[in-house]
Amino acid sequence: MDNYINDYLSFFTQNSEPVKNIVEKHVEYWIPEPVPTIILFSRIGKVLADQLHSLNKTERSLFLSILN
Repeated sequence: MDNYINDYLSFFTQNSEPVKNIVEKHVEYWIPEPVPTIILFSRIGKVLADQLHSLNKTERSLFLSILN
């Protein structure tokens, strides 16, 4: 399970600066504990939803394809 979580985090943080920023912010806030997965992915979802309108069709397809 952790591998899937790390794969998703890696994909989203490498392809979206806003997602990378929110992940870094939450990791720093929660140190020394790990960020609860549900909180981290809820924030990532919000950031992605906020930026979907500004992505072109190819970028949007890339982000949505990872969810399948």
